[in-house]
Amino acid sequence: MKVSKASREFATRVFRMCQEDGVLNEEKLSQSLTFFGKKKPQDYRGILHELRKLVRLDIDKRTVYVESAKPLSSAETTRIVSSLTKKHGDNLVFSYATNEDLIAGLKVRVGSQVYDGTVLSKINRIANSI
Repeated sequence: MKVSKASREFATRVFRMCQEDGVLNEEKLSQSLTFFGKKKPQDYRGILHELRKLVRLDIDKRTVYVESAKPLSSAETTRIVSSLTKKHGDNLVFSYATNEDLIAGLKVRVGSQVYDGTVLSKINRIANSI
């Protein structure tokens, strides 16, 4: 869907108004969506489309996916949580998974950033350079 520049800017302003200290306030967002549903301002579909995109990006930015070759101990998860909280701030949601194909190491994704310290990625880099 093509969204006009004015609708994109308006959606960005609404999104910023729905934040408190850089964290999305779901109640304010809900009130804004209710307003758009009732009043239906010009190009409200474009505004809602852009708001959806901004909310999805905010959720992705706050979600951390940790993948390891073996289950992590509580000390390891505590260390991961503390270091990522220092770097990316509070209000992170962590998701842990195991993948034996990684051989060893960790693969962490926070938003669009990926930290890959697995043996599999190193093997793949060597194979691609040959």
